[in-house]
Amino acid sequence: MEKPINSGGKNIIKSILLILSILSWLLVAVNNLASLKWMYNCKNNEISCFVWNIATSNYYGIQSSVPTTGGTSSRVTERKHHRLLTVSDSANIPLQMKKIMIYIVFNFSYTIIFIGCVVYIIKTLIKKDHEIIEGMLGTISQFHFFPLLCAFAMTLLGEIIDKDNKKDITFAGLVISFVGLGTLIFIYINTNFKNNIWWTKFCLKEGAFSCLIVLFWYNFCYDIFMAREADKPNKDNNKWQKGSSLAFSIIFGIGSIAFSYVFKDIMVSFLNILIYI
Repeated sequence: MEKPINSGGKNIIKSILLILSILSWLLVAVNNLASLKWMYNCKNNEISCFVWNIATSNYYGIQSSVPTTGGTSSRVTERKHHRLLTVSDSANIPLQMKKIMIYIVFNFSYTIIFIGCVVYIIKTLIKKDHEIIEGMLGTISQFHFFPLLCAFAMTLLGEIIDKDNKKDITFAGLVISFVGLGTLIFIYINTNFKNNIWWTKFCLKEGAFSCLIVLFWYNFCYDIFMAREADKPNKDNNKWQKGSSLAFSIIFGIGSIAFSYVFKDIMVSFLNILIYI
C-alpha cells in the first residue's frame, strides 16, 4: 500500500516564503519613496547627499594636486590639498551622473519597482494568478526576497551616511551591492513564467528585477572607486582617479550591454543609456 504524500510541510514553507517576499516588496517600495524624499530635501552644501551610495551633490574630501604660483619667478608648483568633489567633477569620479540624471534614473527605477510591488501583491493576494505565483515562487525564484532586502539596505545606507561613518558605509555598500547583484542575476535567470504575457515580465522580471540589477551593478562599480578613496584619503590618488574613471566606465558599459544582449532585456539597455547621458 502506497503511503500518502504529505505536502503540508511544503505548503507551509511556500506560505512563509510568500509572506517574506511580500514584506520585502513592501519594504523596498515604501523606503524607495522615503529615499526620494530624502534626496529632494538634502541641501547642496550638506555632505550626506546620497541615494544608495551615489553622491547627488557634495562628496567628502578627495586629495588632488593643483597648480599654484609662488615666488618672484611665478614658477608653477604642485601642492596637495583636500577638497570636496561635486557631481560637476565627473571626470574624477567614475560613472558620476549629473544631478538631474541621478533624479531621472532613480525616479524611473523606483516607479517601475513600485508598479512591480503593486502587481505582485494583487496577483498573489487579491486576484491570485497561479502562473505568476509559480513563476515567482519556483525552486530558486522563491528566494527573490533576499536581493530585495539588499536593495532595502542600500536605501538605508544612503540615508545614514555622514562624514564620520563614510568609510564603513562605503565598504558596507560595496559588499551589499555585490551580494545583491550576484543573487539577483541568479534568480533572474531562474525565474520563468509559463504564460508569455508581456506586462507580467515587464512589471516583475524584466522591469523591477532589471532596474535593480542595473542599480546594483552601477553602485558596485562606483563603490570600488569610493572605497579606495575612503580607505586612503591622504594618499595622492590622481593616477587611480584617472585610470579608474576610464576603466570602470568601460567595464560598466560592457557588462550592461552583454547582459541586455544575452537576455534580450530592453530595460537594462535603456537605463544604461540614461546613466551614460
